[in-house]
Amino acid sequence: MRFFLAPFRLIYKLYFALIFGVSLVLFAPAFLIAAQLKNGFNYGFTWRKVWSKFLEIFLFVPLMIKGKENFPVSGPYVIVANHASYLDIMLLYNIVPHRFRFLGKSEILNWPIMKNVFRQMDIAVDRNNKMQAFKSIEKCGEALQQGHSIVIFPEGGWDPKAKGLQRFKNGAFKLAITNQVPILPITFQNNKKLFCDHTDLFFNGQPGTSKVVVHPIVSTAGMKQLDFVSLREQVFETIKSELPDDY
Repeated sequence: MRFFLAPFRLIYKLYFALIFGVSLVLFAPAFLIAAQLKNGFNYGFTWRKVWSKFLEIFLFVPLMIKGKENFPVSGPYVIVANHASYLDIMLLYNIVPHRFRFLGKSEILNWPIMKNVFRQMDIAVDRNNKMQAFKSIEKCGEALQQGHSIVIFPEGGWDPKAKGLQRFKNGAFKLAITNQVPILPITFQNNKKLFCDHTDLFFNGQPGTSKVVVHPIVSTAGMKQLDFVSLREQVFETIKSELPDDY
C-alpha cells in the first residue's frame, strides 16, 4: 500500500510546499510589520490566525474539534499537546480562542522571515543548554503573568518513524504549578497521518479532516512542585486516551 500511495503523497507534499511558500510571501509584510512594532504581539497574532485559516483551506485540512466547551472563559493557561506534524503548529491558531505564545526550538531563530516574527511573538528554548532552557521557562512565566497562554509540546520534538506517544518532559508541568495556572490537554488524533516527515517525500502526506480533541481543564490550584510527576502522568494518559492504536 505504501508504494501504491507514494506518487499521491509526493504530489501532495510538493503542493504543500508550494502553498506554504506562497502563504509566506503573501503574509510576510504583515508579519514583519508586527515584528518591528514595540507592542506588535496582538497585531501579529491576528494575522497568524488569518494565515492559519488560509492554510486550513488551501491545504484541504478542515478542522473537526471535539470538546470546544472545555476551553475556559479566559486565560492564561498552559496548553499541552502531542506533536508529530507541522500541522499541529499551523492549525492551533484556529483551535484555541485565546492569545498564546509557543515555547519552541531555538533553531527557528535561524529561519529567514520567521526568525524576526518568532522572536517577537514566541519564546525560544535551547534544550541542549540547561541554563538557557531555565531562562526560557522564566520568560514563559512572565508571559503567563501578562495574561498570555503558553503552548508546549512536552515530547520535545518527534521522530516520524517512532510509534506511540513519547515520554513527556517536565517543564510544562513545573511551569503550570509554579504560576498556579491550569493545564489544557489537547490531542491531535491524525495530523501525523496527514503530514509528518517533510524529508521523506513518500511518507505520510495527504489532505483530510484534522481531528482534534480538547480535554477538560486540569487545575493546579494548591499543587506543590513535588506534584509535577503525578500531574505529568495524568496529562500524558489523558492525551494518550484519544490517540488511535496505530498512532
